[in-house]
Amino acid sequence: LPRDAAPNSAAAVLYAAARQKLELLGLPGAQVDQLARLARPPATVTFRSPITGHVTEKLVVEGDAVAAGERVLRLSDRGTMW
Repeated sequence: LPRDAAPNSAAAVLYAAARQKLELLGLPGAQVDQLARLARPPATVTFRSPITGHVTEKLVVEGDAVAAGERVLRLSDRGTMW
């Protein structure tokens, strides 16, 4: 939370919403805390997959717009191929 923000201020509400969205996207709280301490947003943010596997198809490239629910990668578990 910004140091100068009152608990119910617009800044506090925006901060809480951004934090919740990052956590819903799968970022652990510790990583969100680390991002919150940065003076500027990073160029990239690492999102860890909840499953193991290999990327078998990449359906977007840098600069593409992505809608909610749109598939961007296909992951395959090579352990059960045969």
